[in-house]
Amino acid sequence: MIAFRENGNNSSLSGNQYDQKYSTYILAYLQDNEVIGITAIAPGMSYAGEVSYGTPASTLASNGWTSVDWYLAGSAAGAYTKTIKGTEVIAFVDALGSNQVYCIQAFSDSFLVDDMTKVSETTLQLKYPAEVQTAMATESGELLNAYLVNQGQSAFRINTKLSAAAKSYSSEIVSAGIIDAIDASRSSSDIRSSIRAAGIAPGAWGERVLIGNMDAIGFANSMIESSGARALLWSGDYAVMGLGAGAYNDGTVYYPNLVIDLIDKVKLI
Repeated sequence: MIAFRENGNNSSLSGNQYDQKYSTYILAYLQDNEVIGITAIAPGMSYAGEVSYGTPASTLASNGWTSVDWYLAGSAAGAYTKTIKGTEVIAFVDALGSNQVYCIQAFSDSFLVDDMTKVSETTLQLKYPAEVQTAMATESGELLNAYLVNQGQSAFRINTKLSAAAKSYSSEIVSAGIIDAIDASRSSSDIRSSIRAAGIAPGAWGERVLIGNMDAIGFANSMIESSGARALLWSGDYAVMGLGAGAYNDGTVYYPNLVIDLIDKVKLI
């Protein structure tokens, strides 16, 4: 997998330049050194004249796109799918916001997204080695930043110490065999203690735990389509983000999790 952004991996950017880095964000999925799929967030994106950034969900529904049950936002559709010239395409919509397309994902027929969205937890066999977990956490954060920047918000700074704290708790969730995010929620004081243990003294802090998504866009979309998670992203109380991912295997099925920690600023202890 390869990620493309404006200004590439330049980490020295600040202010508007840092935000601009995420204004165009594309993930390219590779198989045998060939691109078999993409996930993109960019104002200029479109696919085959059928869907573009900002296309209303109502337009998709009236043009033969079907709701993807996997990505429901409560009772509302969070994503729509359609086969276009042999390619499976998913259009993610901001169901709790503008109800317009903010992300497009497309895969060749060698990797059927439509089939993926219809399988159950007991029929889909995926594996999540350490490198996949790391990539999933990184990409989830960058997709969230791309979404926020294109909504007129500032991108979060990604901090390695805070990500270490998030990863530590993600590993605890795996060790405990927790498969429901509700069971993984913890008190504000416990979150603060975890962040302080990573060497940071936060003034304000928050956390979101997600369990059961298959990939980065799944986790990012779950944040966007949850009213509670959106409140954290849009509150203005936080400017720094840390992410850690893991995956519990009960012997048959993997249950990926993502822990997202948010703080106001980095003040080292």
